[in-house]
Amino acid sequence: MNYLTNICQFIFRLSWILFFISCSTERSYQEDLKEEQNFIESEKPLALWFSGPDSFKRLNSEGSVIFHPFYDLKNEEKSLDQLEVNYFVTNEQGSPFYYLFNLQSGQLYKKHQFCSHDDIWKNYSTSIKSPNFTIGLVPRLLGLNKRPQELWVFGKSRKYESIDHKARIVGGVIIQRCESYPCKETGEWKSRLVLLGVDTNNSTLKDVDSVETLKKKVDWDYFEAFVQNAWGHSHIGRTFYPVHRVTNYIDGKKSLDYVYKKGHLFTDDELSRMKTSCSKLYAHFYEQSFVKEQKNKDFSEVFYQFFRDHKNHYKTCYRYIAPGKVVGNSKMFWFFNFLTPVIYLDELGHYYDCYRKAWLRKDEAKNLKEKEIWRGCSLKEVKKAFTSVSAYLQTLAGTFHPHTRFIEYDNGVGGSHQKVFSWVFDDAKVMQCNLNEYSARDIYLNKLDWDHFDFSQKMIKDGEFEVIR
Repeated sequence: MNYLTNICQFIFRLSWILFFISCSTERSYQEDLKEEQNFIESEKPLALWFSGPDSFKRLNSEGSVIFHPFYDLKNEEKSLDQLEVNYFVTNEQGSPFYYLFNLQSGQLYKKHQFCSHDDIWKNYSTSIKSPNFTIGLVPRLLGLNKRPQELWVFGKSRKYESIDHKARIVGGVIIQRCESYPCKETGEWKSRLVLLGVDTNNSTLKDVDSVETLKKKVDWDYFEAFVQNAWGHSHIGRTFYPVHRVTNYIDGKKSLDYVYKKGHLFTDDELSRMKTSCSKLYAHFYEQSFVKEQKNKDFSEVFYQFFRDHKNHYKTCYRYIAPGKVVGNSKMFWFFNFLTPVIYLDELGHYYDCYRKAWLRKDEAKNLKEKEIWRGCSLKEVKKAFTSVSAYLQTLAGTFHPHTRFIEYDNGVGGSHQKVFSWVFDDAKVMQCNLNEYSARDIYLNKLDWDHFDFSQKMIKDGEFEVIR
C-alpha cells in the first residue's frame, strides 16, 4: 500500500530524533460540556507529560499541571487481547461542531460547525448533519497517516464517567481520500484505517461482535453518508467535489492487530528521550541564531544549514513538542513560531525564490534542487520571506489550497475555549453550508514584529551543542 512508505519514512525520522537525544442550543450544549469537564477533572489519571523542568512544564489557571490525554493515558495488553481499548473523546455523538486534537498542547480546537447538507455522492436522499457515533483517539498510538489513531464508537452516552473510556473493537473501515481533485487513478486515493467499536457499558450492543451485526443495530446508511461528506469537499470554482469514500470493512481482530503492528506505539522511554532530544534541537538552533561570536556568519547562513540538514527532524519535533513556552520563555517560543510556517510551506510543496522575491510552488519550478533552497539568500531576503508568509498563507486559504494557520485561544461560538498556541494544518476542505465560516478564519494574529529579532549579530560556531548531523 502506498501509505506504508510514508509511515516507514516517519519512523526513520522519529528514530533519528530518539537517538539524537445555533445560540441557545449551542449555549446549552456548551454548558453540558462544562459540567462534564468539571467532573472529569476530578477523576482523570496523573498528569505527567507536562510535568518536569520549568522550561517544559505547563500549568493551568489553578496552578496544576495540564493533563495531556494522548501521552498520559495508556492501554494494557490484557485489554487488547480482549479487543478492548482505552480512548479519549474528541467529538461526542450528536456534536454540532467538529473538533480536532492538537498534539503539542493536548487540547481540542474547532475545525468547523456541522451543518445540514446533501450527500455529494447522491446515494443518500435525506439531509446529513451530526455524527451518529462518538469520535475518539487511542492514546500513544499513531496511525499510518502519522496522526493519533482514530476510533469511532457506537452507543456512547454523553454523560462521561471519566476522561478515559473503553470500547470493544468490532471492526475497521478503510476510508480513502482524494487530496487534489480529480483523482482518476486508484493510487491517487490515499487510504487510512479507522477502528470501529462499541461502548463496553452499552447493554443494547453487548452482543455486537462484527461490522455485520453492528449494521443491524444502527442507521448504517446514515453513518456511511456522514463519513463520506462531513469532513469537507474540494471547492473548485463554484463547484464542490467528493473527497472521501468508504471502500472496505475489516474484521475486528485483524484491524486492531494491523494498527498496532503497522502504526507506532510510544513507550515511556521513547517519550522521555523524544522530549529531551527535541528540546536540544530547539536549543541548538536558537543559540546559533542569537549568540554573538567572532565568526563572520549571519542568520541567513545558519538558517540555510538548519533547513538543509534538520528540517525533517524539526517538522517531527514540532508535531509533538512545543518549542519554548508562551509564558516564561516567550522570545524563544515566538521565534520558532515565526520559523515554523516557512518549514511547513516546504512540506506543502512551496518554496521562496530569493531572486524573484516571491513564494512559489515547487511543481511549477524548473530544475529545482531541494538542497539549493535558501542557499545564497541574503539576510534581507530571508527576512522578506519570513515577513511575507502570512500573506501567502492567506492566499492559499482563499484559493482553497492546503495551508497552515496559527491558533492562540480557540474562542468563538463552538470553540473549545482552550489555549492551543500552535500552528495547525488546514486541508481547506469545506462544504457549501459552512463556506462562510471557513472564509472568516484568520491565518495568524501577529503578536510580535519580526524586527524584534536582531539577526545582524554574529553567530556561534557549530558544535557548541551536542547535535548529530
